[in-house]
Amino acid sequence: MDPRKEIAELVAQSTKLYKEGHYSELVRILQRAVEIAESNLEEEDEDRLTVRHNLGHAFLHNGQYMEAEAVLENVVMIKRRTLEKDDLSLADAISILGYCYLRQSKLDEARGMLEECLEIRKKKLSASDLLLAETMHLLGDCLMEQHKYYESEKMLRDALRMRSASASLPSHHKDIACSQYTLSRCLREQGKLAEAIQLVTTCVESSKQSLPPLHPYVASAVDLLGQCLRDTGRLEEAEGHLREALDIQRKSLQVNHPHTAVSLHHLGDCLHRRGKDEEAQKLLGEAAKIQSFSLPQNHPDKILTLTLWAECLTNIHEYGAAERCLFEALRIINANDLPKNSSQRSKVMLLLRRLSPLQQPGSGVEVTLEGRAGQTGEKSQASQGLKKLTNQQDPCPSPPSFSLENVHISEPSDPLWVGGTLELRYIGSRDGSSFHQTIGSEGGQLTAGGVSITVPPGAVSSPTQFSIESFLHSKWMPPVSGADMHVVSPVVFLHPHDVPFNKPVKVFLNTTADARSPGWTFTLFRSEMSRDAPSLH
Repeated sequence: MDPRKEIAELVAQSTKLYKEGHYSELVRILQRAVEIAESNLEEEDEDRLTVRHNLGHAFLHNGQYMEAEAVLENVVMIKRRTLEKDDLSLADAISILGYCYLRQSKLDEARGMLEECLEIRKKKLSASDLLLAETMHLLGDCLMEQHKYYESEKMLRDALRMRSASASLPSHHKDIACSQYTLSRCLREQGKLAEAIQLVTTCVESSKQSLPPLHPYVASAVDLLGQCLRDTGRLEEAEGHLREALDIQRKSLQVNHPHTAVSLHHLGDCLHRRGKDEEAQKLLGEAAKIQSFSLPQNHPDKILTLTLWAECLTNIHEYGAAERCLFEALRIINANDLPKNSSQRSKVMLLLRRLSPLQQPGSGVEVTLEGRAGQTGEKSQASQGLKKLTNQQDPCPSPPSFSLENVHISEPSDPLWVGGTLELRYIGSRDGSSFHQTIGSEGGQLTAGGVSITVPPGAVSSPTQFSIESFLHSKWMPPVSGADMHVVSPVVFLHPHDVPFNKPVKVFLNTTADARSPGWTFTLFRSEMSRDAPSLH
């Protein structure tokens, strides 16, 4: 068969699948079309570029954002090289790439692409052309994500007005419903809930009339109605709509589609507000798992899911799991360089402070710092004592590099002996907290935040100030990668330094993981230090 004819037949099949919302099958059909095109047509051939453009669009709807980005960037690159800068075909490619960036929260890149597309289309098309409405709709969506609500609402209203006035679109057309949906989101973000509920109700009715009952667009509209009702306190009604939306998503989308994660998050939030934290945390855990597969590593949507999941876990006394969620949320917050006064950072830090007094000693990592009596000086390991890892004059020096150590896992037994009087002083800092205690020759123990220093009798010859500093800022975190790896304790700095120990001093690091559960392997990270550093066992 002629390759162009075969490609045309596959594209015709894909059009039907797109209208029905069968995105996984859509991707499969277009991948076959691309294979044929790449085997038989030149790189700059228009048919080959068109089918690759369509595949990128299909990847987007199927939640495969990174795959979509790679395909669409290639199409735009070739079209920029071969077409005039104001060519409408180039504008089409730029528009869909901008939408791809928008879905990944690459908002500056998305806005740049969409503004370029709008400029081309305004220059080439009539003022009533629906492609202008499409671009204005996407740009309004992007402005909303950038919290520019006034500009967003104006652009979204203009797009809806153009689509509603078009003689070529019936009143229940999905493009009109799509404009109603996005404008409703913008109104909700501004607290204009009465208007948002009225508009999104119309959107749900239109979607159900114009689309198959299990179409993902229907699920999105029903989900938004549930959110708006939840925000007005009508939680029972909201729960019903959110369950309906999730049911449609599960039936119509692939297993790890990010839209399913969104529906899981919204239903989990509603259940949390109704006091159903046990069910809520299961849904949020599923949402977090889907996001780990379908979204980039530092996507900001993960912060919201992890934070809410941690809140539910805390309420059902799963403190260790809650803390792991918050550490990961904090890592993403810092990777996105969110301000110190941002609401998301403040919420995470508040939950971490709430967790601190709730956690009970559990399984942990025990480290022995060996010291031999009477040896001092640069070349003595013992003289280093608890090596200082930070500069007291600078609470946030450059983060250390890390190396690995073998560790011994110990389970809690009887309470450790504590000598002397335990007097802790708490000092707050912008990154963490510090606890201090003076321990003399009689020995003693300093415990704070799940970390303990045990000094046996005779380990020090005179009263010595010991301290534990706990840091939560991500720049102190060791280099952890992979979905199955977790930071399970804060980074701690131990003092004093340059003090000889006459007997071994033990440090116990409580973790947020249960060492008795199958599958856990612990690794200790420590800062790279000189060859005179204490040995860790």
